[in-house]
Amino acid sequence: MTLLYAKAGMSGAAFRQHWFVEHAGIVARFPGIRGYHQHLVTERLPGPAHIADAGVDCQGVLEMWFDSIAEMDAAFASPAGRDGAAHAGTFLDAITTYVVDEIVVV
Repeated sequence: MTLLYAKAGMSGAAFRQHWFVEHAGIVARFPGIRGYHQHLVTERLPGPAHIADAGVDCQGVLEMWFDSIAEMDAAFASPAGRDGAAHAGTFLDAITTYVVDEIVVV
């Protein structure tokens, strides 16, 4: 799971074009990828008053699925993975990536 931070001053339309069209086309070529979801942040909601806000605004959240960490590493080391990393630098100032276990509650 990755949090995306758009380049400073980039318009929402430009961010969406880069991410939804150009970048998605590159990611679709990743070997071994089993799923890719893009979540555009449309609104930031306040949390409970007694819990501090992290104070960080990301513009998007993505989820990628691979069968293993080795498959993920191979995908990012592939030509498509290198293309994706290069393209990400054209529209992102920063990313934060987590490897997570999904726990389905409902």
